[in-house]
Amino acid sequence: MPVKKMFSHLPVSLVNESMRQSAYAHNHFICFLAQLFGWEAALQAAERYNIGSSKHWHGATVFWQVDVNGLVRTGKVMLYNPNTGKRVKQPFNHIAWVHSLMRNVNKNLEMEHPKSEFHLKQCFFGEHLLGGDTSAMVGITESEKTAVMASIMMPGFIWLAAGSLHGLDEDKCRVLKNRRVMLFPDVGAHSYWTQCARFLNLKIPSATFTVHDEMERTATDEERENGADMGDRWVGERGV
Repeated sequence: MPVKKMFSHLPVSLVNESMRQSAYAHNHFICFLAQLFGWEAALQAAERYNIGSSKHWHGATVFWQVDVNGLVRTGKVMLYNPNTGKRVKQPFNHIAWVHSLMRNVNKNLEMEHPKSEFHLKQCFFGEHLLGGDTSAMVGITESEKTAVMASIMMPGFIWLAAGSLHGLDEDKCRVLKNRRVMLFPDVGAHSYWTQCARFLNLKIPSATFTVHDEMERTATDEERENGADMGDRWVGERGV
């Protein structure tokens, strides 16, 4: 009988501490959302997705991964340009992980393992929203930013983010059993996510995975070159 792999988790207090509204005025991503949709919608989205602020870089955002059982798997820290909504990649790619940052500063983590042996098992960003009615369609994007924007633009879906092109593995997707799921890949990733959908339909037969193709069909040369997603298109349509 296979041994079920355990995973570590972080204290919920970290999420709560990061969500002080007073810090959102300096959170570049929240400021960008407010520029597009207004402060009320931006703050509602921050509350819905447990979006936090980080002091790791001035203006940085924490996208917490909270699973369907309320356990905090980790948090992805990223820095955005508050005017364009683009990630800051110069002079280096500004991405960090809360569990790694805490280990570096020798904080006490809420887990049964020593802090030097943090067992990371990622879940979907937004997975905590899956509790309750299973009849709602689930939409999955690659980026956390686009999932949050989509929750405002297309509220009929429960929006999750895979976090990366390769973020649709079978184990992670089992939380989607008995659900209808539509994947929204970036331009250029449609073929790969179609393969993922076929595989997942076989492995999780109670779920239905389909792939949205509008971005792939209608992408401009510039969108193809940049690997754009629908969030990028929405931003462009608003002239940002």
